[in-house]
Amino acid sequence: MNFDFLENQNEELITTEEQALAILKEFSYKFYFFPEEVKTEKVCFTAVQCWGGYLKYVPNKYKTPELCLLAVQDDGKALEYVQRKLKTAELCLHAVQNKGTALKHVPRKLKTPELCLTAVRKFWAALQFVPKELKTVELCLIAVRKERWAIKYVSKELKNSVNFIGIHPEFVPEKFKTTEFPIKTEQYYNKILNKELRTIILKPIFSSEDYGEDLIFVNCTLGYDGNINLLFADKKYKLIIPETKNIIELNNKKINYTHGLQIDSEKYCFVCKSTSDKYKNRLDKNCHIFSSKEKLLNEFYIGTGVKTIQTVSKNKIWVSYNDVGYTSNKNDFSWCALVYLDDKGEVFHRYGLGMIECECFNVKSEHDLVVNAYPAKSPHSFAYIIMKRGVPEKTIGCDISSKLIAVQDDLILSVNKSSISPHQDFSLFDINDPDIKLPSFEFFNTDGEKLTCVHAQKDTLYFWKNNKLYKASIDEILS
Repeated sequence: MNFDFLENQNEELITTEEQALAILKEFSYKFYFFPEEVKTEKVCFTAVQCWGGYLKYVPNKYKTPELCLLAVQDDGKALEYVQRKLKTAELCLHAVQNKGTALKHVPRKLKTPELCLTAVRKFWAALQFVPKELKTVELCLIAVRKERWAIKYVSKELKNSVNFIGIHPEFVPEKFKTTEFPIKTEQYYNKILNKELRTIILKPIFSSEDYGEDLIFVNCTLGYDGNINLLFADKKYKLIIPETKNIIELNNKKINYTHGLQIDSEKYCFVCKSTSDKYKNRLDKNCHIFSSKEKLLNEFYIGTGVKTIQTVSKNKIWVSYNDVGYTSNKNDFSWCALVYLDDKGEVFHRYGLGMIECECFNVKSEHDLVVNAYPAKSPHSFAYIIMKRGVPEKTIGCDISSKLIAVQDDLILSVNKSSISPHQDFSLFDINDPDIKLPSFEFFNTDGEKLTCVHAQKDTLYFWKNNKLYKASIDEILS
């Protein structure tokens, strides 16, 4: 089978149904490149079996009620690509049961109180697509108790109700603000909603001002020995290791380094944007290994769409990728969400794990990980995947997209992403009992400024604010 089409994206190279089906088995995400003449009914059905979202690229003549049902049961958002005449009450129910926000694409006449309730229970943000006349106090409270930022979608009349006052300072009427606003106010109003929110005050453990006034923070991670590694940009790139006071300086400012970490007592790994990433100053070989004397020892291709790198073993690193990033034929990675490789570019393990994207991960030991992923086939929007000895052992649906996660035993402290909240939200999650209600947290420095988490590994979170580094472990915040 000729797979040149996949590398060159040359539509002339795929001409038969047989070729199309063979490619779908290996590279389903390339379906949208298929020429229309090979998109037969069988090819389209196979593609939608791989992922419901591919319904978008199916010709209308093949969008049967059966195919549309298959699509929305796999990914509720596929309802957007269903023709209006095919949108039945049953189909819309299946869609919102899979993805609450699929309510956006439900025709108004099919938006019943029962359907809206199902959607909001699935995902609080579906409240924004509920018609005004169906937004009852009870429905809004369900959304707000799931996530306080749902108040953004509550009408002004309901927002002034005693049930909603002070969900978050941005929405607190002036007459309810205290002199200790915002910290005390936020704690008080979240207790009203039976959602405990704890405020943690942290002191800095490092200041970049001790190393120069013009340092620009780039990235934070941990080295192979557990020491903090801080990457800065100035006239040179500087990798500073506060515990040992080691500093590695790289002169080539033209390279856009995004990650840097120590992988051995005498070796350091730096990753930059690849030629396939849409940034200036990209390189074909985008992983560079330097000695402690700043001599380039090796360089190789690590792939496109790199999100995070971590290490806990000498000369070995874990790399995660976003949904459009994959490693092509240069190291023969094919598409994968997570890769384990050494300082020579040799790949030991590659994981798809049924993921479309690896949101984040936490390496506890060489083959002991927790991964937060966007699963390809799951009733949940997101999932935690527990890996032991490099093998997926347990998957827990969580409906939370985590930017970072800290892990201690069976507890996960997640730094949740939100397109609505201007601040990070920190939630505690029990792997063995996902439904148990645990406290959430907010972190401030001693000046009362809210802190932003920049890295999480093992049981600890790391924060960066105003040229200072802060850290907090799960043990410390629970004590």
